Amino acid sequence: MQDVSKEWLEFLRGQFPAGSRIQTWELDDPRNTLKEAGTLEHIDDEGRFHARQSDGGERILTLGEEMFSVHPPEPSLLKLYMPMTVGFYEPDGWGNWDERERFLDSQEAAGYADAIAGALHRAELPEEEARGLMHYYDREDGVNRKVLSFYRGGQRRQTVGSGGMPGIGLSYRGGIDHAEGDGCRTGQ
Repeated sequence: MQDVSKEWLEFLRGQFPAGSRIQTWELDDPRNTLKEAGTLEHIDDEGRFHARQSDGGERILTLGEEMFSVHPPEPSLLKLYMPMTVGFYEPDGWGNWDERERFLDSQEAAGYADAIAGALHRAELPEEEARGLMHYYDREDGVNRKVLSFYRGGQRRQTVGSGGMPGIGLSYRGGIDHAEGDGCRTGQ
């Protein structure tokens, strides 16, 4: 086995997250057939694919030694809901804008949710079309590799006393761990 660069490992792990389906095509082991498939558990530091077979056994597949195909999992949709805070400025009696910001509570803001969602939609930029708000995410990490798109949503969820909370749609591939999920919720 040759040494595998860190960059190549990161690329492989980004392209083929845990949970990807593996189909073996031709292996030295006579038990493997075209129909037998496994689920990728991880790619080790030597670039070998560790797959859990449907019978519970583990197979270790090496690029260049065995023939197999990897099918990433279908994207999942995660919906995040949060309380809406609305700050605004009003003109004074002379037509000048007041310097003090005023706020609506969640109940009052819920009445304007559709108008706010419409304004946000009209303010979307062409560069946001493919990935939504992920266009502005500039870190090269697991979140950037896994999250396909991140859009402000027009859906609302009713909760007791909230008056409705706006939703954000997050489309991703592969598992998002706890730290990555916290980063998505806080925007960090």
